[in-house]
Amino acid sequence: MKFWKKITAIFMAASVMMLSACGAEQNDGADGQDETAYRTEITQEEMESGFASFEMSESLTVQARITPPEKYEKGLASYYCQFFDEPAAGTVSGHDRGQWEKMLAEILPGSFEGKGFPKKKKSSCLQKYKSESGVPYVFDVIWRGNKEYYKKHTDDKGEKFFAPTIQIQREEGGEDYFSNIYIAWDIRCVVPDYQETNDLPFPIDQEKEAEKIRTFLEKASGRKICSEYDVVSYNKENTDKYYSHYSSLTEEDMAGIDEEDGLDEDWEKESCACFMFFYDIDGLPFRNTNVHYAIPVGQDCDALCYYSYNSNDSELTAVGEPMQAVVANKNGIMGMRYSNQMGAGKVFKEREAVIGPNEVLKGVNEYYEDHLNLLEGETRVTDIQLIYTGYFDKDPKTELITPIIIPAWIITVHDGTPNRSGTYQFVYDAYTGQALAIAERESSILQ
Repeated sequence: MKFWKKITAIFMAASVMMLSACGAEQNDGADGQDETAYRTEITQEEMESGFASFEMSESLTVQARITPPEKYEKGLASYYCQFFDEPAAGTVSGHDRGQWEKMLAEILPGSFEGKGFPKKKKSSCLQKYKSESGVPYVFDVIWRGNKEYYKKHTDDKGEKFFAPTIQIQREEGGEDYFSNIYIAWDIRCVVPDYQETNDLPFPIDQEKEAEKIRTFLEKASGRKICSEYDVVSYNKENTDKYYSHYSSLTEEDMAGIDEEDGLDEDWEKESCACFMFFYDIDGLPFRNTNVHYAIPVGQDCDALCYYSYNSNDSELTAVGEPMQAVVANKNGIMGMRYSNQMGAGKVFKEREAVIGPNEVLKGVNEYYEDHLNLLEGETRVTDIQLIYTGYFDKDPKTELITPIIIPAWIITVHDGTPNRSGTYQFVYDAYTGQALAIAERESSILQ
């Protein structure tokens, strides 16, 4: 993958510079001992290269991808959140069964079996699909939405079919591979150097395969997919690191880990790879951060604010688009998860300036300075990315709180401290620098 080759080259170059330019990284103290020269800001050269590597303190280092200034130097707009509503019975994400067969032919040629899509709107749809080679698959669709709260806050009492999520997996053994999508993201979280041992365990033209998947996703959704993507390899090195991480934790450590983050002892250890994509808004990935918004006392909200299952009358939970993921092995596609929940609608606020990464990195550094007692293991900033994500604001036209999509900085920190080992996220409003989430365990990317 061209993007990761570039990042790897930058990282190696940075490592060489760190080793050779000792004078820039160390100073002789008064007693003649070497003292590391810490710094707290990213240089302009690092910003433009898209990668930074330095030490902020004895316990906190930065080895991170960074969104380059060219992505935001002209400012960014915010948007009303446009939720997808299934347009008619007999369609899935706006396509009938024949259209789905044509689109799937690009990545998984085959045909549906049995009756067509339901003629009446339902909350789910289960279809059988057989590949050209005769392998049976399950095509499972679920339309999501917080119907209880939505109906409570609107006069629309009819059924609302928001956000179709589609899971396609092999009928036999596919469920195991689909669960690997979650574990793939977990590897990305708890194995910070997974890219160093990320060689795919079976022969495949990675760029060609990624382009096929991207083309399919764009046709299915009618939306643009980010050109940059990620792949997590289920090879021996990565899986050994993954199991090693959890086997070293005590029962007390494991008590603080969410079930989906834990170790699955029954995991099928066959080699495979998980391709991960995000939707594109103005050249940036649209991601789900699950940040919270306290409803001001006496303030009314648009009914769509209650789309999230976790929203209630006092606090709203913002939503974004989940990751689009495909798991493949030497025999082809084993499982796929596709969703078309929401996107950018009309402009909420016109393009305006956003803050740079140093302003938000300062907040992360201050947090760890105030919580030095937490730092017992290696703690590393691994991503400093500008994204689009869901949030809320008052609509000047209606005076109601409404769901919007804003640019935000998300800083990912891998914390190696034994009793809290894992990945944490810091989320900041890219316009104001306001902290929207501080050191929260990274939310499930598939929600």
